[in-house]
Amino acid sequence: MSIFEFLLTLYAIVAGLGVSLLVRSIGQMIDYWVHTRWLALIFVSYVVSWFALWRFSQHAPWTVLQALLLLCVPILLYLISHLAVPEGEARM
Repeated sequence: MSIFEFLLTLYAIVAGLGVSLLVRSIGQMIDYWVHTRWLALIFVSYVVSWFALWRFSQHAPWTVLQALLLLCVPILLYLISHLAVPEGEARM
């Protein structure tokens, strides 16, 4: 496994958490059209950042700082997802 594949896996895990948070809340937020558009914009940001990651597939020497900077993108998107989706009461 190359370093890029390892970083891609970490990226996918963090991005997957954020996307699952968005998808889980779509049914709850469909009544609010402004909020629904906000969620759609965040989802598109996930997809665009995923495709933008491929330009680094041939990047050979990865430093720790570069890896951390790369992982800041899905972490930031996850935090935005968390802010966009309020925590509701647990349903039984």
